[in-house]
Amino acid sequence: MAAFPSLPFVTPQTAATIRERVVEAAARRPRPDVHAVADRLLPGPNGDTPVRICHPRPAGSLPVPVSAHGGGWSICGIETHAGICREIANRNGCAVVSVE
Repeated sequence: MAAFPSLPFVTPQTAATIRERVVEAAARRPRPDVHAVADRLLPGPNGDTPVRICHPRPAGSLPVPVSAHGGGWSICGIETHAGICREIANRNGCAVVSVE
């Protein structure tokens, strides 16, 4: 571990700046086409949670994996992982639910 450089201290302000840059970079990447994308809100004890559902085809019963993005639950989200969730849906024939 001593060979790795130390990471900078992350505050809520620096995390917000990092999040903005990551979202901007993700928006420039191509996203595979899928049949449909739906943004929804799921109610929870602490308020609504945004989710995005990617459907690879128009109808039928599909398996549904849930994508819990990385980023320490503070940097990444639905937008940063939109491309990979679409790719998973297309390659595996499943409807992917991505949780913010």
